Amino acid sequence: MSAVSQSRVPRLRGRERPPRVFICYRRDDTRHLVSGLAAGLASSMRGSRIFVDRGSIPIGAVVQPTIEEEIESSDVVLAVIGPGWLTITGPDGSRRLDDPRDYVHAEIAAALRRGKHVIPVLVDGASMPLQDELPPEIAELAGRQAKRLHDDGPEEFAEFGHQLTAAVRSFRRRQEEQRQHQRTSSRRRRLPGLVVIAITLCFGAGLGVAALVPGDSPDRPLTGSLPILGAPSVAIEVPEFSGSVPDLKRDKARPRPRPSTSTGSSAAGNTRPTPTTSTGTATGSTGGSAPPPSGEGPLEGTS
Repeated sequence: MSAVSQSRVPRLRGRERPPRVFICYRRDDTRHLVSGLAAGLASSMRGSRIFVDRGSIPIGAVVQPTIEEEIESSDVVLAVIGPGWLTITGPDGSRRLDDPRDYVHAEIAAALRRGKHVIPVLVDGASMPLQDELPPEIAELAGRQAKRLHDDGPEEFAEFGHQLTAAVRSFRRRQEEQRQHQRTSSRRRRLPGLVVIAITLCFGAGLGVAALVPGDSPDRPLTGSLPILGAPSVAIEVPEFSGSVPDLKRDKARPRPRPSTSTGSSAAGNTRPTPTTSTGTATGSTGGSAPPPSGEGPLEGTS
């Protein structure tokens, strides 16, 4: 087999990438018509890349990784099914399709895992296999809509190519819509979190400013702190005082009384009664003796 790939031609719809088609088939089953199918698709799908079997792999390249890369980059995978596709056996007598190392099994399983658009193509009167007739890894193939080719002529293959081109455009449009929906859903999921963060930051900033600036009440202490992002909080404290701000102003404006000094004689208006003796004469400059303490009488033996 040889790779069938068109030369560089103008791309479809301006800058749209040409379709990439991967053809999966079993040589012992449908080798006689796959080359004609690839040629018909290449002629109708201008600029497209048609990957056919090992003939499309460069000499010296590792086969399995190259096949997986081609499947990954393809837009559609065609699973060509002939009359013996399901029942062909290997040297040991077991069904080849049941072997995970079988290329048909591995290629279809890889395409299904990657979510590629796999289209069963029924040729030579083959019937669509049932789900329980397929290995579990490729059982999903039974639920795909198949394309039946009745004639091996180039006109039918070319018509099939036009259908594939329209299908690829539909696939790509659907994928773009899904990606757009995922991006929108992701933004919607992130929006509540961003709103909460914004509200939290604004609330925190408001608390910092409210703590720094005193309110309307004059009795509120002038203390507070201003939080700074990325650094410890900066505290600004003012010593507290009793009373309110107006009281503090009045207290500062009020003159303070001077302390008074006491002398031997009492000042006018601030006189105090001086202690007297039992005879009623005042003590002080007269030199009289002080009276005995309260409750004590005169000493005995004195006149």
